[in-house]
Amino acid sequence: IPVNVQASGEKRDDLWYSISRTNPVSITVSGAASVVRSLTQARVNSDVTGAEEGYMRAEPYTLIDASGEQVSQAMLSCSSSSITVTMEIYPTKDVPIASLPENVITGSPAEGYEITEISIQPETVNVAADQELLNGINELYIEPVNVEGSTQSISARAKLLKLNDFRNVSVEQVLVNITIAEETISEWIEDVPLKYVDQRDDLWLDAEVNRVRVRVTGPRSLVEAIRAEDIDAAVNLAGLEAGSHSCRIEIAQDAHPELTFEAEPAEV
Repeated sequence: IPVNVQASGEKRDDLWYSISRTNPVSITVSGAASVVRSLTQARVNSDVTGAEEGYMRAEPYTLIDASGEQVSQAMLSCSSSSITVTMEIYPTKDVPIASLPENVITGSPAEGYEITEISIQPETVNVAADQELLNGINELYIEPVNVEGSTQSISARAKLLKLNDFRNVSVEQVLVNITIAEETISEWIEDVPLKYVDQRDDLWLDAEVNRVRVRVTGPRSLVEAIRAEDIDAAVNLAGLEAGSHSCRIEIAQDAHPELTFEAEPAEV
């Protein structure tokens, strides 16, 4: 029957435990046929309470049947009286993934596009190794994601670049999300018509400004396509009585939600 070993007792959160070797890996049991045939495993609980370093020691075992119950060894003959367990115990450390663009990507997006955001999940990886090695590690690196010529955002799995002396890492891959968008540019649009709306019928308007220049900011393709006649610049006269007033120029956003506008002058 096979020997199954598990770590038991109080485990510390800052330590990693691994059963590296079991000797023997199986034992031979002789006895009454009905009892022997019911056996499924020899179970070993290796108590790691208080252990800070790896160990090798002989452990007792119990015989378990198909229903998960312990079977007495009193009337049975077993090929081994104990199981030698080799337990590895190493300190652990949460290490962040290097997230600067030069560490995460290769290549460049298509002309007119730029990377606006990079996120990595998980952001940190738990590593088990010798304490001296852990002390010298501040970041972990991944295989860079190729973004050459991309015009759309990318989500990709990237392998972790491990050191050979790591005993264990919590994940082998991370999810990299790269947001790619058109470059944001700004341009001045000259001679934008300025409208005056909601004027009272019994008042006469003397306005010094009928055209303004507007600074448009947003994705390159949209900014380069917009013309003066596409911009709705207006001054709202609602509620104004006779006299001189300083009024702010308002530009409608509804038709161009991805753009921002700045009129010059800002007031008339």
